[in-house]
Amino acid sequence: MCKPSAFIREQSGEVLYLADIDELRCDGEELHLKNTYGEERVFDGEILEVSLLNHRIILKRRQTRPSDSAGFSLGRSS
Repeated sequence: MCKPSAFIREQSGEVLYLADIDELRCDGEELHLKNTYGEERVFDGEILEVSLLNHRIILKRRQTRPSDSAGFSLGRSS
């Protein structure tokens, strides 16, 4: 039996994030994934697509806002 794998969709294509996923839980803005081998990951983003036939979960990273970037300011310097 094949288990789904999660991929991150990027401009360059799709990159494997975690294979053989047993659990996927949404908790606010985070996705908690756990695989057959007990590896757990927390992903800051959203689910774009789930293909049950192809056993694939496509994720997208959350866009960071300019105010979230270190050292970036829209205001005037004093």
